[in-house]
Amino acid sequence: MKILYVVRDRSDLDYRSRLYSALTGRTAFGQDCFFESAMDMACEITRRRTMDAIPELPNLLGRYDALVANYKLEVPGGEIQRHELLKRLGSSSIPSILFINKAVANFVPEDDVLDRFDLVFKREHFRDLDRYPIANRNKAKLRATMLGLMPSALWLFDRHHNARRNLSGPAYRHDVYFNGSTSSAVRTDVWDTVVDSRLSSIGGLQLTRYRGDRERRHETKKFGFRRHLKTMSASRINLALEGWGEFTFRHLEIWGMGSFMVSTKSLRDLVLPLNVREGEHFVVFEDLDDLRDKLSHYAHNDTERERISEAGRAMFLRDYDLARHGEEIREAIQGCSA
Repeated sequence: MKILYVVRDRSDLDYRSRLYSALTGRTAFGQDCFFESAMDMACEITRRRTMDAIPELPNLLGRYDALVANYKLEVPGGEIQRHELLKRLGSSSIPSILFINKAVANFVPEDDVLDRFDLVFKREHFRDLDRYPIANRNKAKLRATMLGLMPSALWLFDRHHNARRNLSGPAYRHDVYFNGSTSSAVRTDVWDTVVDSRLSSIGGLQLTRYRGDRERRHETKKFGFRRHLKTMSASRINLALEGWGEFTFRHLEIWGMGSFMVSTKSLRDLVLPLNVREGEHFVVFEDLDDLRDKLSHYAHNDTERERISEAGRAMFLRDYDLARHGEEIREAIQGCSA
C-alpha cells in the first residue's frame, strides 16, 4: 500500500529530534513515532511537507492508495489556516486519513473538518465517544493510537528489569517515586500527599505551568533517563500522573520496566492499542484520601504488588507491537476503499 503522508511541522521539536527528522523524515520518539513507525512497517510511505503536498492533490489517483495528514502539519501564514488546509487535503480523490497527535483526550476538530476524512487515528481517545461534540458519523471514524518510545528505551527496560530480578539484596530502596513537571495541578496535590505520608519517597517537581509556593516546596531537577529508570526500578510504587494530557510516557515506562503503577483515574477512560485492564495491569486512585490508602496498602503488600507489576510487563511485551499496529492501520485504510 502506497501512502502520501503530509508530515508535522518539525520546528517545535528539540535539536536532536529535528536533526533525526531532517536525516530520516521521521520522528524519533514522542507524539508521532508509534503511529509513524507502525505505518512504515506496513506501508510504502512518501513524506511531504504541506506546501509540497498541495500541488500533488490533483494527481494522486493511481499514484497512491491513500493520503494521511498529520494534524500538526506546517501551516504557512498562521494557525487560522490549519483547518482550511486539512479540509483541502481531506477532500482528495483517494481515501484520506487524519492523524490527531494532540496530548489531550478531549480534543477533536469540528465536524466540517472530520467530514472530509474517511478515517481518524487519534492518540488515546475516550472510551465513551459521546463525550465528543461531533456527529455519530464522525465518532465511527475514530481509531486509537498512542505515544511512542525510543528504541533504545526498550533495551534499557530489559536491562534494568533483569538487574532488579538478579539482586542478591533488597530490590527496593524507596516506597514511592515520581519526577516530573508541574504540567497539571494534580501533580502538586499528589506529591503533597506523598511527602506528608509516612512512606519513603524520592523525586519531586520541575516548575513549568504552576509556580506557586506549594510547587517550590517540592522543586527538584529532572532526572536523566538512566537515573530515572534506575530509580523506578528501585521503588515499590511508581506514580503515573496526567500532565499535558491524560496518558504520558511514564505509563509506558512503568509497564515496560515491570514496575508497579498507581495512576490518575483518567487512565480508565481511554482506549489504547494495548490490552490493559484496571486491577490487573495498573491501579488508579479516586481522590487524595484513596491515594493515601492505596499507597499504604501496596507499599506493604509485596505479593499483590509484584503480581500486578509482572502482569503489566507481560502485557507491554505482548502489545507494544509496531508490526501489529501497522497491520491495523493498513487494514483500516483498506476498509475505506473496499
